[in-house]
Amino acid sequence: MVFEGNNPYLPTSELQDTLEFDSKFEGGNLDAAIKVSNTEYDLFMRADTNTKGHSHWFNFKIKKMKKNVIYKFKICNFTKKKCLFARGMRPYIYSLM
Repeated sequence: MVFEGNNPYLPTSELQDTLEFDSKFEGGNLDAAIKVSNTEYDLFMRADTNTKGHSHWFNFKIKKMKKNVIYKFKICNFTKKKCLFARGMRPYIYSLM
């Protein structure tokens, strides 16, 4: 689900530039994506099962990305203070482009 910031009634041209997120598969845990700009999204993950709201991993699909465009994804609700991402670990990305 992508929320379009404060304006749910965007022109058709804006909707064509909106990425499509999907986590409706086993292991998918994206809860919501909020479009900040055409190339930036705030992401919220579902909490891990049997925890007190912690999220430490992410798994989702994205469609409609364009080649040679740099996108920024900010995961907003990671709650673990010490993690490997803070030490320079990079996410794994698989692309068919």
